[in-house]
Amino acid sequence: MFICKATSYLCALSLVASTIAYTAPSTQSKFTDVLSQAKLQYPDSSTAATSDDLLDGFAASYFYLTDDLYMQFQVAGDSGRSELRQMETSGEQTAWDCTGSTTHVATATIALPVQVSGIEEVTMMQIHDTLTSPALRISWVSSITINGVTSEDVIISTVRQGLDTDSATVKTVLQEHTTSRTEFGITAKNGLVTVTVNGVTKLNKASISAYSDSTCYFKAGAYNNNPTVSSAVARNKFFQLDW
Repeated sequence: MFICKATSYLCALSLVASTIAYTAPSTQSKFTDVLSQAKLQYPDSSTAATSDDLLDGFAASYFYLTDDLYMQFQVAGDSGRSELRQMETSGEQTAWDCTGSTTHVATATIALPVQVSGIEEVTMMQIHDTLTSPALRISWVSSITINGVTSEDVIISTVRQGLDTDSATVKTVLQEHTTSRTEFGITAKNGLVTVTVNGVTKLNKASISAYSDSTCYFKAGAYNNNPTVSSAVARNKFFQLDW
């Protein structure tokens, strides 16, 4: 009996020691607006936290505030994600006309960490359609060859030419990767998307006209694309995010 009690006590101590308290991003007012217009998806498209949850102090190992006041997202596994999905403040899913005349803007200040071995691509921001596929992705890639030119450790944009996930894509190198804060902007209007990096236009009015019969929304966080090590964790840090 004594052994059982002692064992239980040691187990309890182990559980306490392994418990980590995470700080909620909502403790920083700079994130209030975006959290009021988002839900958190993890580790797939399932809802891990509603807007109310996020504003009420939600935090977890895959979504938390760092000591230097970044909103951190992290996830392991192929196609795993820890992402905010744009929502209406009413709690309804945002669905704007992908090719309409209204201007839709998302901005973010990101300090993308150096990724661990086995991580090949981390999607940071997206315009996603409500049915099938992302019209635009901004991602870090370990290596990519575009028109015969190979680039390593770079940030790219990917624009899909059709609704089908097998549709052709147009990829553009936006900049070399840096762990310093970098400002990204996405603007969508009239079926055209523009991407800026630190205020400089890097992708100018690329067409997403294939999405003319669809509706879209923004996403941001960490999406783990095609890792070569299943347990490797993709990470991303946002100092600012708005849409």
